[in-house]
Amino acid sequence: MKQHILIVLFCIALILLSGCKSIITESTNDKPGRPLPSHLAHCEGLNASASGDCIRKTYSNVTFCEGLDDYWKDDCYTENAKIFQNSSVCEYVQDSGRKDTCYVGVATKLAYTTKDPKYCDIAVSERGKDECLLGLFILTKNPEICDLIQDEYIKKKCVT
Repeated sequence: MKQHILIVLFCIALILLSGCKSIITESTNDKPGRPLPSHLAHCEGLNASASGDCIRKTYSNVTFCEGLDDYWKDDCYTENAKIFQNSSVCEYVQDSGRKDTCYVGVATKLAYTTKDPKYCDIAVSERGKDECLLGLFILTKNPEICDLIQDEYIKKKCVT
């Protein structure tokens, strides 16, 4: 009797999981093996490095971003801002959460490249600034950067 119940449960789980496959593959290419959205189909089939280069090259053209729907437009502007380390492009991002992500991305890239914490101020939210500073501390091991972190929880992660 227990075996029958286990077999039935196993079959139900298999049916449920097989239905999830189409949902997963319709998502973005944030994980290997997932298809790219249609506006990036020309980057499909390339190895990971070449695919990343192709996506960055496509998103490096701001006029390309303007023709996308809002979700992808925000993604395109964010990538463009990070590529060119230009936070003014983040102003075009409509979704407020994604706009903050854009600013944090630019701030982090500039701060990590220059190893200068002043660039973390580009991030709009305090949490974004603090996360940028924590990452910069981890990169540089400069304990003075920890003094700039406002959030006590994040500051505790700053271990020298």
